[in-house]
Amino acid sequence: MKIIVYFLLGGVLLVAIANAQQTPSFDGTWKGIHKIRPGSDLEVQLVIKGQGGTWQWERKSGKWSWPCAGYEFPVVLQDGIPTELTFRIESEKIVKGCGEAVVSLKLVDENRTLEGTFKKSGTSVKLIRQ
Repeated sequence: MKIIVYFLLGGVLLVAIANAQQTPSFDGTWKGIHKIRPGSDLEVQLVIKGQGGTWQWERKSGKWSWPCAGYEFPVVLQDGIPTELTFRIESEKIVKGCGEAVVSLKLVDENRTLEGTFKKSGTSVKLIRQ
């Protein structure tokens, strides 16, 4: 009887391990492009560690420079499914007037590329794992 119980517990453990390995981890550095408006793309960097991280729009030189670019803003991950990521950029905590944004992204390939939109503005973003 004990042997059957051990086999059942072993089977449950193997299923749990298999499920854990299939869930992608978003931890790490992601770089890409935020399409703010036609002709005005900004390079961005997202760093995720656990349930938090940082977001940064790269500062551009030239005719158009955005005052919220060049800062590392804290991000807070929100609940989601294993192949989707939603987070809030808490830029108002660092630079008054920059507000806060919510971004929803989906994995489009095997844990390498994220694509999605900013909820309020509808602008698009594409990130590649570094």
